[in-house]
Amino acid sequence: MRLTRGANRASWWLGDKMLLLAAAMVAAVFLAGCSSETKQEGSSSKSPESGKAPAQDPLTTLWRPQPKPVKLTDPLELDQGRLELPTPDGWELRRMPDYLLVCHRGNYPRIYVSAADDAAFTNITPANVVQYAKSAAKRLGDKKLAVPVRPVQVGNFVGVSYGWEATAKGKRLMRFFLVTTRGQRRYTIELRCLEATYDAYRDTALAVAAAARFGPAKEEKHSADKADTKANTAGKAAPVKKSSPTPSSKGKEE
Repeated sequence: MRLTRGANRASWWLGDKMLLLAAAMVAAVFLAGCSSETKQEGSSSKSPESGKAPAQDPLTTLWRPQPKPVKLTDPLELDQGRLELPTPDGWELRRMPDYLLVCHRGNYPRIYVSAADDAAFTNITPANVVQYAKSAAKRLGDKKLAVPVRPVQVGNFVGVSYGWEATAKGKRLMRFFLVTTRGQRRYTIELRCLEATYDAYRDTALAVAAAARFGPAKEEKHSADKADTKANTAGKAAPVKKSSPTPSSKGKEE
């Protein structure tokens, strides 16, 4: 009887110890889990992905570049005075059909300026530039771009930018475009340079665009002024002499 009671007491003692041991093990597992979760949270905050801001769509995000200072000439009147645009200092001017202005330094880099009527837009501002960018992207279609279409505002210029790679006579080129519309005239400023020099000369093109000034055609303004003072004069007002660049006779388009 005593042996039985002693055995029962021993089993109770062992049972209590086992319960305590089990409880201790559960608590240890729980604490280890909390510690692991804490470490994972800490490590995830340092991971490259969690540290990144959500990716932005370039087509709907206004780009405001700050180009390095570039020495420019006095502005030239182009497109009957609707556009006043400087050129990089020291670059030569070249006359080419279908362009308002072409300037270059050696064979490359070059800047081309052209204009065309735009029936879809009148004036591009920060309020409608995203719509303008979407329209440009649609117009380019499946064109393979090295620089995606995106809205841009730099100085007086609000429009879009994009670019693609090209090859001419075995040379790898980059063609970078800045496009805007003012007074239903679409103006394109194109930088064409060797691919290796793109980063340097992109700032030059941006500086030229930033200095652009837009307005009504000078001959339209003068015609209105003369109509007030010469109401009885028949015929059209004499066209206003516009400033035009003196082109270089060197070289031909490659």
